[in-house]
Order: sequence, then structure tokens, then C-alpha cells
Amino acid sequence: MNEAYPDLSADLTVFVSTVGAASFPDCMAHLSAQDCRFKLEVIEDVAPMSAAFQQMLDRCSTPLYIQVDEDMILHPFAIRRLHQWLTAAEPDVAFVIGWLWDVHLGRGIQGVKAFRHAICRRYPYADVQSCEKDQLQRLQDDGFRYSKPPDPVPTQEGPSTLGFHGCHYDARSIFERYATLEQKRHRHPEKLAWFHGHAAEFLNRFLSDPTELNLMAVMGLLAGRLAPDERHGEKDFTQYDALSGLREAQAFFAACRTAGRNLPEP
Repeated sequence: MNEAYPDLSADLTVFVSTVGAASFPDCMAHLSAQDCRFKLEVIEDVAPMSAAFQQMLDRCSTPLYIQVDEDMILHPFAIRRLHQWLTAAEPDVAFVIGWLWDVHLGRGIQGVKAFRHAICRRYPYADVQSCEKDQLQRLQDDGFRYSKPPDPVPTQEGPSTLGFHGCHYDARSIFERYATLEQKRHRHPEKLAWFHGHAAEFLNRFLSDPTELNLMAVMGLLAGRLAPDERHGEKDFTQYDALSGLREAQAFFAACRTAGRNLPEP
């Protein structure tokens, strides 16, 4: 980082959680290109996801911290802008959110977050699916709130869009992403109504370009819809290879790709 940039390290820690995804080097490179300085810590190979988030609460020694997932590719001004938003927020704001542009979905999503540690450390993460929603509910029950950018429909180049998401999928990660998202949509249809139409879009993408990646997006969504409702814990990367339907979907793709090659000549 450039020594001439503003030094926020006494006030701000940036935590990056990684399980070795292909996006991690790009994520770190973009953090190195930020236009401010800050304390940086990496949380590596911690499962389930709620435990990784809890480590941020436990390890943080600064008033503010930012949670960066390894699939977030941030613009050079992202960390500084989040810091500005949070320090300017009212005292009852526990965290602020910046938009990210999801490259695969082609839409903005609620993405990178900056937290006030003194508030959030009082609300530990539970090992439940959607552990962040669970924490938020407890924060709101006690009168705290969060703040998101004023633009209701984020755009790729909008002033509140702080970077990109979904740039580095492989077959397993895209299957897991959409299986999880569809499970959440099924449980919270009012909050994730926007995702409902993506099933047809993903199928059309596959029909136009029948790659393994495009098939795994479709199959992951279907796996999420077929999953039982009684899942309790948060995501656990050590179980990703055992995701229900993943191996079968990969075997289906491989079998179909090789079937034509094994047919006898007419």
C-alpha cells in the first residue's frame, strides 16, 4: 500500500475469510490496491462459516472492522468509502453495507459490510443457516439498525457499488452458490423474490452455451429446491465435495459429453 495514502489502521481492521477459492489471489490483489491503509487479517480454513465470522468478533482490536469474502473484488476506493459511511452514521447503526455487482447474475447485491465492533461483539454468531440474518434480528430486537446505500436499484457503475462478485466460479463453487441461494429463496420467498426468474435464465444460458459451469448453475439451483427443509447449520466448506447431487451432476455432464464419441459410425 502507498505510504502517502490515509492511514486508518488504528481505527479499522479488514478481515478476509478464505477456504482456498480461486478468487482469493484476485481478492487480495485488489485489497493491496486500496487508496487507504488499514490493518489486514486473514481467516483461513475455518468452518462452519459462522465460526469464521465469529473469529472476526473475537480477534478485532479496532473500533471498526470490514468483512471481506474471498469472492469479493473491490474497487480501489471501497474500504475508504465504507469507513466514511460508518463513521458518519448515527450511533444506533451497527453496520453499513455497500453494493457489489454480481457478474454472473448481472445485478447488484448487498455485499461488503463494515461493522462497529463495540455493538456487534455483543451478538455472537450462532451455527444456524443464514447466521447473519439471525444476528441482525437480535440486533434489531435491541433497537439497533443497519444502513445501506440510498440508490434502491444498484448499477454496475453506480457510486454505491464498491466492487464485483461472482468472477471466479468453478463447477463446485457455482453449484454450491446456487444450491444455497435457492434454499434461502424457498425459506424466505419475500426477500429473495428477485431470484425466482433466474432458473429459466440459467437454463437458457446452458442451451446457448452447454458448458459444465452453466450446467452446474442449473443443477445447483435444482438441488437447492429439492433439499429438505430441516437443514440447521451454516455452510461448511469441508462438506462441499459431499453436496447432495454434485457428484451425480458432474458424472452426468461427463457421461453426456463422452457418449457421442463412443457411438459406432453409421
